[in-house]
Amino acid sequence: MSAILKREIKNYLKRPLYWIGILIVVLGVYQNLSPYLGIHYLEQGEEIESEYPDTVREGEVYEGYVPSSEEKQRTFMWTALTTKGRRRRSTAI
Repeated sequence: MSAILKREIKNYLKRPLYWIGILIVVLGVYQNLSPYLGIHYLEQGEEIESEYPDTVREGEVYEGYVPSSEEKQRTFMWTALTTKGRRRRSTAI
């Protein structure tokens, strides 16, 4: 069994199309990864630039209101439910 595998591997290595295929794959991988291969060391006094906007860094909420305590959350939910109920009744009349 191992003799058959060794013979198949030798046959693969003898074929020039096999080497061309390997070369194309290696060049493609290098081309895709080349932007990540450069290392930029920080110099004295240089700061790291963040790609996040200020709102993400500060932890703000983009949409909606998030109450900070359970009491505020209960009052917020209660007012939201009561105002929805009033709107339905007023439109139904």
